[in-house]
Amino acid sequence: MLGIVGYLVQAWAAAPSMMGAPTLVALSARASRVSAQSLMGVPAAYAVPVCVAVATSSGPLGMPVVRAYSDFSGALGDAVTRYVMDLVTPTGLVRVPVSSWQATLQLDRSNYVQCVVPGCTQWVDDISAATEFVISRKATSPVGADVEHEMARAPLSAMTALDRGARRHTATLSGYAPGFSAPGTPETATDRMMRDVRSFSIASGGRRARCGVDWFLRPGHRATVDGDQFTVSYINYYVGGGDAWMEIGERSL
Repeated sequence: MLGIVGYLVQAWAAAPSMMGAPTLVALSARASRVSAQSLMGVPAAYAVPVCVAVATSSGPLGMPVVRAYSDFSGALGDAVTRYVMDLVTPTGLVRVPVSSWQATLQLDRSNYVQCVVPGCTQWVDDISAATEFVISRKATSPVGADVEHEMARAPLSAMTALDRGARRHTATLSGYAPGFSAPGTPETATDRMMRDVRSFSIASGGRRARCGVDWFLRPGHRATVDGDQFTVSYINYYVGGGDAWMEIGERSL
């Protein structure tokens, strides 16, 4: 038996006050596919949520802020991930491939981002005009939905290196950016469970782990490694040569 179910929910709420009538509009659209066990093999179910929220206020407190967290990583399964780089130029974004990249993101200290652009000749003018570069992670879900998420960014004043090979040129870009600010007590919604743990150590300087790259973990969030939870002070990313991993750690006060 095979069925397809879809539904759309909208809600509106308002309450009069001295600040005027607040308005909240929420939209949730979900699609699912369900299969029952048969001669065709193991059943599977997929769900893709799409949510939009708008908040307005005419009061004297300024513009309202809406914060939302969406974790799509669980729906990706074993999807292959890849990394791309966007140059921020006066005329817009220019997408450029990267062969490798590294970055250090930190609490209360400067971030550092570096990437290597292979066959860069056609992008030399764009690189020269760019003010910033952004590293993003991409993947395609089992149902064919493309997802993309920013991993690191830094200002770019110029190419740090241009290597001339026998057949093509390679550019190395790097830059420093302001670090993350300590958020106080981390929000539970940002807690992350580390996967593909390669090593975990506890020393006088704090806990440290090497593990698979996480889509959403950032300095100031809590990470759980082998049942041990701690607030992350820094993340070092290493991507290239067919491998991708990160080192996370805390700093003792």
